Amino acid sequence: MTRRRIVALALLAGLSVAIDAAAQSGDGSLRGVVKDEQGAVMPGVTVTATSPDLLTPAAATCEADGSYRVYKVPPGTYVLVAELAGCKTVRKEGILLRNGANF
Repeated sequence: MTRRRIVALALLAGLSVAIDAAAQSGDGSLRGVVKDEQGAVMPGVTVTATSPDLLTPAAATCEADGSYRVYKVPPGTYVLVAELAGCKTVRKEGILLRNGANF
């Protein structure tokens, strides 16, 4: 399989979320590493977070090591969408971000 064909499964498996609680605002961050099916990192992937708790979508682009971090997002339930030109878009729903918790 080509890298582009397997990216849909790999993005879904590679997305992870963690909390980085901000001391006073309660905001956190969504972060993770995007990898393909063979475990190779996927730089350049755009990860967009949406939530009813956000006024506008928040986005980040994966670094050379495949990592991304969406900063300063309030607690709530999120949808993450990972996109890369020429690849299938991957959507992960129901991500609950709480203060001081890990997903």
